[in-house]
Parts: sequence; structure tokens; C-alpha cells
Amino acid sequence: MFRIFASRLFAAGLILSGAALMVSGHRSASKYEALRHHGEEAEAKVTALSSHERRFLQKDGEYTAQVSFRTSRGREIRTQVGIPAAQGHAMARQVTPRTLTVRYLPEDPLVLADANDDPPEARKASGRYLLIGGVILLVLGRLYSRRQAR
Repeated sequence: MFRIFASRLFAAGLILSGAALMVSGHRSASKYEALRHHGEEAEAKVTALSSHERRFLQKDGEYTAQVSFRTSRGREIRTQVGIPAAQGHAMARQVTPRTLTVRYLPEDPLVLADANDDPPEARKASGRYLLIGGVILLVLGRLYSRRQAR
């Protein structure tokens, strides 16, 4: 039943998972670092709103907002951004205006985040946690493969 743990395939899986987590963590941390350092803010109009139910932990659903905004260089951007459940509920019931303040990268306006969402430091920290998790999996995979080689 537990023979999978005694195989080289398991060690390779740990190493590949670790590498994937490291890449994901680095990209996430880099994105939010760039947004924090030289991101620009713009007022975006919400053109459509969709909710996504999460039944696993019985939490409120999350919302995705289709937004359009104009960059400081005059370029019209249409994309989507995740928004907190409370804000999505308020927009859906038309309690609050259907606008968002977004922070985007001038060189790539499709890289954006809700400016009022989690502070960039918290997002950057989550990227670091993925990076650390990846390193741990890499080390475990390497140690496990050495143990199997003996």
C-alpha cells in the first residue's frame, strides 16, 4: 500500500513539486514587488461581475470583476481581477458604485491587482512562503533519492 513512498518516482515527484513551487513563489513575489515599487493606479469601471462559490470550507464565495480602464498613456485595457467577497456582494446588490481602484504595471497593464485588496507586503510574503516550501520539497526529494540509492 505504501510502496509509492519507497520508489524513485516519489523522490522525483517531490523534486518536481519543489521546483514548481519555487517558480510560482518567485513569480508571485516579483509581481507584487513590481506593483508596489512602480505600479500606477487607475479608476476601473466594472463591466461584469461573477461569483464563485466555495463549498469546501463553507466560506463566502469570491468574485471576479470584468473591468475596463485607461492607462496613463491612454491605452484602453479590458481584463478581469479578483475582488473580496464583501465588496462583490455590495456591487452585486448595487449598494456601492461599480468601480475599483486598480494598481497596474505601466510596462504590462494586464498585470494588475485591486489597490484596496491585501497589502502588497502580504502578497509578497505569500510568494516567499511558496518559495520556501519549494526549497523544502527540493531538499526532501534530494535526501529521499540519496537514501533510496543506498
